[in-house]
Amino acid sequence: MTDKEFFDFCYDQYKLELDQAETLYQRSGILLTGQAILGGIIVAMSRVDLVPCLFFRINVLLYYLIMVTAFVCLLVGVGFLIATVYPRDYHRLASVSKWKNWREEYKAKLIADDPDANERNKSALEEQTDISLLNLLAEAHATNVTTNQRRLRFFQRGVFFTALVVVNVAFQTLFYSILLVQGV
Repeated sequence: MTDKEFFDFCYDQYKLELDQAETLYQRSGILLTGQAILGGIIVAMSRVDLVPCLFFRINVLLYYLIMVTAFVCLLVGVGFLIATVYPRDYHRLASVSKWKNWREEYKAKLIADDPDANERNKSALEEQTDISLLNLLAEAHATNVTTNQRRLRFFQRGVFFTALVVVNVAFQTLFYSILLVQGV
């Protein structure tokens, strides 16, 4: 692997982590939409007129337990979604103008040290730029991978709790239908 190929590989890994962060934000929007729909379904099927029968009928008790469980799972899922989209610091490379200034300063230092070695100075400048960029890319990649892994864990937990809400809503629908058929 040549130095150029290695640099391209490192830069691609750096860009991949930033792209994954963007993808998580997009997926979070889909999850939020699903959670909002599920929350609307929970509220639409909530029956407060059955509270007096809560401790006298087992099916009403189960209905309310399932409804509360669905609501709690929804809140936990929303909490994990908030943790996913909470702004985090991603390690980014310096701006192009800062790099340009750094190169000019370093070139001036090289010329001041050895004004006659023009070709050697050019080579040293290129080498030092590559080394500095690779170090920053490696540092940024390590930081960004950790950040993305943490955010992905929060997202996965949010999806898990949202799936639990779907299961609870299915049972809530079943008990809701049973109570309607029984005329309660």
